[in-house]
Amino acid sequence: MKKLFLCIMGDGDSGKSTTWYALFGKRVQTSRRHRGLELFRGVWADVFLINGSPEETRTPLAKRLADVECRVVLCSVQYGEAGKPSFEYVFNEGYEVVVYWLNPGYHSANAKDPDTAGMVEWLKERGARVEEMSGKGNLTERVQTIKTEVKNWLFEHAQ
Repeated sequence: MKKLFLCIMGDGDSGKSTTWYALFGKRVQTSRRHRGLELFRGVWADVFLINGSPEETRTPLAKRLADVECRVVLCSVQYGEAGKPSFEYVFNEGYEVVVYWLNPGYHSANAKDPDTAGMVEWLKERGARVEEMSGKGNLTERVQTIKTEVKNWLFEHAQ
């Protein structure tokens, strides 16, 4: 079974949770079950959301995803070395990985932060697709980009 790991990567308070709240139209937290995501009017997808990053909650992805049978996982991951174990897990489990890096983050003082940890190259070397999104930018556009990504992936990998 093909699986998608769609990640929002960023520093603390960069806008990861705000993005998930806007995507679902309400405050959402990680749960034990998948949930529906409306991609467009009347068309829904089953997704599994990990809102608090594994790095912040100190709950490894292996534990969070142990009993999850869902083709699409949406997840927050911290930027930098701390996030690498989460990515290693999904690469090893055969997920297709798409990363949206919130750069600049919502609270960033810079117009754009340099990739000081080398995450973009590290992720791309392992087969991930990495895109930058502004955490200060239009939230509606960010949400639409994610919905379109999920919709296109599901149609491309229809069973």
